[in-house]
Amino acid sequence: MLFGVPVETLVPGAAVLAVVVGLLLWRPWRRHPEPVAVRFTPHAVERMAQRRVSEAQVREVLAHPDRAVATTYESPDGGERDSVRLERGFRRRLLKVWVPADWRANGIVAVKSVAWQYSETLRIPGARAGRIIGRGGQTIRDLERAYDVRISVDGGMGLARIVGDDAGSVASARREIRRLVR
Repeated sequence: MLFGVPVETLVPGAAVLAVVVGLLLWRPWRRHPEPVAVRFTPHAVERMAQRRVSEAQVREVLAHPDRAVATTYESPDGGERDSVRLERGFRRRLLKVWVPADWRANGIVAVKSVAWQYSETLRIPGARAGRIIGRGGQTIRDLERAYDVRISVDGGMGLARIVGDDAGSVASARREIRRLVR
């Protein structure tokens, strides 16, 4: 049986199509219930205010993360602690939320910190990608240092991607790259 239909009654390609559609509709985070309660540390509350992150946005990340990355940090008492960085995309920015490694264990989630990551992708003439990279990669390193961003260039595809923690820095780097490839 496949989606309630006997497999032998399906046209040969229909079974494959049904499996592909089923996989596309499957969302692994749906297996986990939404957290019962969320507790924000003072640090998280401070960062949310500074970075204009709403509680609703944090709850969206907790309920439906696009990605979870295990991380380790040094705690104030000098020991190392494990945590998880949950990420979810919101248009051209990514919201990162740090929680304890055992964040699903007791139904109460302690949010430790939050941060936005901004990104821009530019179309560039492939022949001019070298202007962004520079001799020995010097220009791209200078741009990354000056604007505190990360830049990747794919001359074959004609794309430059800028990623940073500050929207203004990403916008300034974008303007400079556009100036370089004119």
